[in-house]
Amino acid sequence: MKQAFFRTLETIKMHWYLILLIVALDIAFLYAFGKVYASIFQTTAAHLDTINQLLQGSIGQFTTTSDPGALNIGIEQFNQEVAFVKLGIAYILGYLLLFWLAFQGPAWYIIHRITGKPRLPRFALRFVLTTIIGFAAFVGILIGIVALSFKTFSSPLPLIGQGGINTLAAIAVLALAYLVFVAYALPDNVQFWRSFVRTAFRRITTTGLAYVLVLIVLAVLYAIMIWVLKQNVLAGFAFGAIILLPIFAALRVFFVESIKEKD
Repeated sequence: MKQAFFRTLETIKMHWYLILLIVALDIAFLYAFGKVYASIFQTTAAHLDTINQLLQGSIGQFTTTSDPGALNIGIEQFNQEVAFVKLGIAYILGYLLLFWLAFQGPAWYIIHRITGKPRLPRFALRFVLTTIIGFAAFVGILIGIVALSFKTFSSPLPLIGQGGINTLAAIAVLALAYLVFVAYALPDNVQFWRSFVRTAFRRITTTGLAYVLVLIVLAVLYAIMIWVLKQNVLAGFAFGAIILLPIFAALRVFFVESIKEKD
């Protein structure tokens, strides 16, 4: 771990301009996805508002009349609005996958370029397959959490509260991110599955520690950025672009270097 830290410092010193390029790609990803997300969410939010109004109207009439048929009022429109919301979510997830491949693929290639000698075709294939598999797992987690939340909401005696569901979601996403990061960080001159299992599970005391260190640093920097944003929006964005993102780029280099270390 100590050797990985010093190798990272040396790499940053020698290739600082490529670190800045990684930061530029991260900013481009956040800007492109943020702009599309804001546009889609604005439309989706209108449909969510309509759903809320339909629910309130039906429940209000049922409370007043005690007529079970009141709950079926506007069911067709309700289903249409739900379909629009699902479509909006699908668009958001689709653009997230597209922009991630477009911007984070080159960023990770640069990281491997300054820490080794990747072969572009093989790297690209691994990155795309890893991203698609990881993205599918992420969508599966989202669906599972939504289903569990709905079941908890509709159950008179839920086995787990919303706080517990949120904790499970956070653990699942962090565990998935760990596996995806390990897959991204592996050099392309090794047998993927054998190296993946060894690095992610058998060496979890070292690889996992590096991942936890990355998370802690990012969490602290993110908390500082949120505090700065509350004081001044422009200063908060400047902190993110000048401090948080460059350090995030350096942390990814550190993670790759730590994986290369022998136990």
